[in-house]
Amino acid sequence: MIALLLGCQHQFPKNTNLLLAGKVQVQYFMSIKDTTYSKLWVRNFNKKYLYENTIQQVFNNNFEVYNPDNTDFSKSNGLMKKQEILNYLNWDTVSNDYDELNEIVFWEEWQVDTNLKKFTKVVRGWAPVRDYFKNNNKSRMVRRKIFYVF
Repeated sequence: MIALLLGCQHQFPKNTNLLLAGKVQVQYFMSIKDTTYSKLWVRNFNKKYLYENTIQQVFNNNFEVYNPDNTDFSKSNGLMKKQEILNYLNWDTVSNDYDELNEIVFWEEWQVDTNLKKFTKVVRGWAPVRDYFKNNNKSRMVRRKIFYVF
């Protein structure tokens, strides 16, 4: 038994990253809804400015956005058109009502280098998230990503 255990021991090279296996893909939601319990930066965050400018840039074709149903974190699901975005927002035309956009989902890549004692976090994309009640039923809250910005 001891020989078996000793045979299973493995010495990792000094430069082996034992904390994370290479690069890790991470996706998480961040609330930017202003409540009495919000942190100071959230209370002072101008979400209308962020969303209004982003959506205007998208509709003016200044940058491309991609389908939020993308599950492989790539651009393979294609570009979104203005009408698709309006449908996801439940808008007939461009609106200034951003009340339902209370979260942002980030897609990041994390890497830990144990030799350099360095944690690298790169934002690969983000998406505004719409929170709304399905069919005005207060018990059926839906969270919907609108588009991905890469």
